[in-house]
Amino acid sequence: MAVVCAVGIAAPMVRAQPLMVEFRSSVPLGTSAMDQYGAVFTVTGLSGIAYLGPGEVPGAHRALAVMDNSNRLVEYEFAIDATGMIVSVSTVRGISVGESADFEDLALVPGGGGLYLCDEDGPGVRAIGLPGLESLGALPIPAVFASRRANFGFEALTISGDGRDLWTANEEALAVDGPLSTPAAGTVVRLLRLRDEGAGHVAVGQHAYACEPMHGAVISGARSGLVALVVLPSGRMLALERSLAFSFGGLFRSRLFEIDAGGATDVSALASLDGASYAPVMKALLWSGNVNNLEGLCLGPALGAGGRALIGVVDDGDPLSSNALVTLRITGDIEAPCAADFSGNGAADVPDIFIFLALWFADDARADFDGSGARDVSDIFGFLAAWFAGC
Repeated sequence: MAVVCAVGIAAPMVRAQPLMVEFRSSVPLGTSAMDQYGAVFTVTGLSGIAYLGPGEVPGAHRALAVMDNSNRLVEYEFAIDATGMIVSVSTVRGISVGESADFEDLALVPGGGGLYLCDEDGPGVRAIGLPGLESLGALPIPAVFASRRANFGFEALTISGDGRDLWTANEEALAVDGPLSTPAAGTVVRLLRLRDEGAGHVAVGQHAYACEPMHGAVISGARSGLVALVVLPSGRMLALERSLAFSFGGLFRSRLFEIDAGGATDVSALASLDGASYAPVMKALLWSGNVNNLEGLCLGPALGAGGRALIGVVDDGDPLSSNALVTLRITGDIEAPCAADFSGNGAADVPDIFIFLALWFADDARADFDGSGARDVSDIFGFLAAWFAGC
């Protein structure tokens, strides 16, 4: 079992608006769709979702979901009220891509330049071009992920607002990293960060993330692991964990956390996390509930009542769950902050300079202002330029 040590300097940044999440609604989805070739197929195994933007009808929105163990995507149009409740939802079309795999999540390149699909069996991440849906090949994945256990590979995928960074993770521990989850103890997975360096993506970091134990007793197929990631415009990140176990509160439990990898150890050089010493990804619970097999999640539109919608999909791959669109409402520090506001008070002032320099001298990842993967003099110049520009 991994030895996790919360080491490193304490986070000096205090957010003025902590994140809060509330469940809003769940509405059934249709069971069939027609693809671009006129072929009708059964919609099943919805495992990931991405927000496309406004729909063609005023007030409507569109989202794209991926089916596992297939080459199918499904586009939906939906309407929600000011608080995030689903008013209506309809299937727009099905889409067939050129290759079939156990695709579990997807991420859209900002501006519509393409999309990425994570494959649980590879495990791998594949690029798809738009609008032609041509395969652009697989991204390079560190060799340690080849030790993934069957049906516990890459389950989650998200992309940063500038389109430069992809984050993915295995659902439960790699065979080299420790045991699977139990009712008594969670499992440890690796968050993988892939950065587009212009000539292609490269792995720029791995961080150990401890999942929660199962929420009840072991049954057939019992598990508890990481199934979705969401990067917010502010740079904060959400992680969705799913637990399947016997409990009088329901066989499924979904847990949504805010996570912070900024102070976590880069474990890329560790061949095994089992017994190793490292600082894990920090996490704070935002919401917990039973929405059956909630497996995909993405950030949706702004809401009239404040905050943003989180859009999810339920996978029908078990006797209890059926295809469904789910909404939650998230409020707090969601949007992109002032880059120089390290204190979180909404202004660029003298305390921000001291906080940034403390992080920089401590070689903390949060001082990597230019996103180069290293803390160097260019980060200081970049921070000062942003500070003088003000908020």
